[in-house]
Amino acid sequence: MGNNGGILFNRTTGDVGITNATLPNATIGLAMLPFWDDIDSDTGNVYWQVLGRPETGRLVVEWYNRPHYSNVGAGTWEVILYEGSNVIDFQYLDTDFGNASYNQGVSPRSGSTRTAPSLCSTRTTRR
Repeated sequence: MGNNGGILFNRTTGDVGITNATLPNATIGLAMLPFWDDIDSDTGNVYWQVLGRPETGRLVVEWYNRPHYSNVGAGTWEVILYEGSNVIDFQYLDTDFGNASYNQGVSPRSGSTRTAPSLCSTRTTRR
Protein backbone atom coordinates (compact mmCIF):
# COMPACT_ATOMS: atom_id res chain seq x y z
CA MET A 1 0.00 0.00 0.00
CA GLY A 2 1.44 3.30 -1.03
CA ASN A 3 1.14 6.74 0.46
CA ASN A 4 0.25 8.29 -2.91
CA GLY A 5 -3.13 6.62 -3.18
CA GLY A 6 -2.37 3.22 -4.65
CA ILE A 7 -1.72 -0.45 -3.96
CA LEU A 8 1.14 -2.24 -5.73
CA PHE A 9 1.06 -5.99 -6.31
CA ASN A 10 3.91 -8.51 -6.67
CA ARG A 11 6.36 -6.13 -4.97
CA THR A 12 7.88 -5.92 -1.53
CA THR A 13 9.35 -2.40 -1.82
CA GLY A 14 8.59 0.86 -3.53
CA ASP A 15 5.82 3.40 -3.59
CA VAL A 16 3.40 4.83 -6.09
CA GLY A 17 5.14 7.78 -7.75
CA ILE A 18 3.71 11.28 -7.53
CA THR A 19 3.34 11.71 -11.30
CA ASN A 20 0.42 9.99 -13.00
CA ALA A 21 1.32 7.97 -16.07
CA THR A 22 -0.50 6.20 -18.86
CA LEU A 23 -1.73 2.75 -17.86
CA PRO A 24 -0.78 -0.02 -18.19
CA ASN A 25 2.72 0.99 -17.14
CA ALA A 26 5.73 -1.32 -16.81
CA THR A 27 7.34 0.85 -14.11
CA ILE A 28 4.33 0.61 -11.85
CA GLY A 29 3.42 -2.95 -12.76
CA LEU A 30 0.26 -4.46 -11.31
CA ALA A 31 -1.49 -1.81 -9.27
CA MET A 32 -4.82 -0.56 -8.00
CA LEU A 33 -4.96 3.25 -7.99
CA PRO A 34 -8.14 4.58 -6.35
CA PHE A 35 -6.72 8.11 -5.88
CA TRP A 36 -3.30 8.50 -7.50
CA ASP A 37 -1.84 11.89 -6.63
CA ASP A 38 0.91 13.57 -4.63
CA ILE A 39 -0.38 12.75 -1.15
CA ASP A 40 1.54 13.98 1.90
CA SER A 41 2.27 11.87 4.98
CA ASP A 42 2.31 14.66 7.60
CA THR A 43 -1.09 13.74 9.08
CA GLY A 44 -3.52 10.86 8.91
CA ASN A 45 -2.41 7.37 7.98
CA VAL A 46 -2.92 4.40 5.67
CA TYR A 47 -4.63 1.48 7.41
CA TRP A 48 -5.57 -2.04 6.39
CA GLN A 49 -7.63 -4.75 8.04
CA VAL A 50 -9.07 -8.13 7.13
CA LEU A 51 -12.72 -8.44 8.19
CA GLY A 52 -15.10 -11.41 8.21
CA ARG A 53 -14.57 -15.14 8.01
CA PRO A 54 -12.29 -17.12 5.70
CA GLU A 55 -13.77 -17.54 2.19
CA THR A 56 -16.20 -14.64 2.71
CA GLY A 57 -13.84 -12.07 4.19
CA ARG A 58 -12.78 -8.73 2.83
CA LEU A 59 -9.61 -6.70 2.89
CA VAL A 60 -10.16 -3.00 3.61
CA VAL A 61 -7.40 -0.48 2.85
CA GLU A 62 -8.10 3.08 3.99
CA TRP A 63 -6.24 6.32 3.38
CA TYR A 64 -7.50 8.31 6.36
CA ASN A 65 -7.29 12.09 6.62
CA ARG A 66 -4.34 12.31 4.19
CA PRO A 67 -3.36 15.81 3.01
CA HIS A 68 -2.27 16.71 -0.48
CA TYR A 69 1.39 17.74 -0.79
CA SER A 70 2.42 20.14 0.79
CA ASN A 71 0.05 19.51 3.69
CA VAL A 72 -3.02 20.96 1.93
CA GLY A 73 -6.51 19.88 3.04
CA ALA A 74 -7.20 16.21 3.77
CA GLY A 75 -8.95 13.31 2.07
CA THR A 76 -10.30 9.93 3.15
CA TRP A 77 -10.98 7.01 0.78
CA GLU A 78 -10.77 3.22 0.80
CA VAL A 79 -10.60 0.08 -1.28
CA ILE A 80 -12.42 -3.12 -0.34
CA LEU A 81 -11.43 -6.46 -1.91
CA TYR A 82 -13.87 -9.33 -1.40
CA GLU A 83 -12.40 -12.80 -0.95
CA GLY A 84 -13.72 -15.39 -3.37
CA SER A 85 -15.01 -12.83 -5.88
CA ASN A 86 -13.84 -10.34 -8.48
CA VAL A 87 -15.64 -7.45 -6.75
CA ILE A 88 -13.67 -4.38 -5.73
CA ASP A 89 -15.24 -1.34 -4.06
CA PHE A 90 -13.65 2.11 -4.21
CA GLN A 91 -15.25 4.36 -1.58
CA TYR A 92 -14.69 8.09 -1.12
CA LEU A 93 -15.66 9.99 2.01
CA ASP A 94 -13.88 13.24 1.24
CA THR A 95 -11.56 14.11 -1.63
CA ASP A 96 -11.98 17.88 -1.47
CA PHE A 97 -8.54 19.21 -0.55
CA GLY A 98 -9.71 22.82 -0.47
CA ASN A 99 -7.74 23.76 -3.57
CA ALA A 100 -9.32 23.65 -7.04
CA SER A 101 -6.06 22.52 -8.65
CA TYR A 102 -6.09 19.35 -6.51
CA ASN A 103 -9.82 18.62 -6.62
CA GLN A 104 -9.74 16.80 -9.91
CA GLY A 105 -9.62 13.15 -10.78
CA VAL A 106 -11.90 10.98 -8.70
CA SER A 107 -13.91 13.62 -6.85
CA PRO A 108 -16.03 14.73 -9.83
CA ARG A 109 -16.56 11.16 -11.04
CA SER A 110 -17.47 9.55 -7.72
CA GLY A 111 -20.65 11.49 -7.15
CA SER A 112 -19.36 12.51 -3.73
CA THR A 113 -21.25 15.39 -2.18
CA ARG A 114 -18.46 15.90 0.36
CA THR A 115 -21.13 16.21 3.06
CA ALA A 116 -22.50 12.66 3.03
CA PRO A 117 -22.38 10.90 6.40
CA SER A 118 -21.10 7.69 4.80
CA LEU A 119 -18.66 6.85 2.05
CA CYS A 120 -19.77 7.13 -1.58
CA SER A 121 -19.17 3.86 -3.38
CA THR A 122 -18.06 2.84 -6.85
CA ARG A 123 -18.19 -0.90 -7.50
CA THR A 124 -16.02 -2.61 -10.08
CA THR A 125 -16.55 -6.23 -11.01
CA ARG A 126 -14.12 -8.00 -13.29
CA ARG A 127 -15.59 -10.90 -15.21
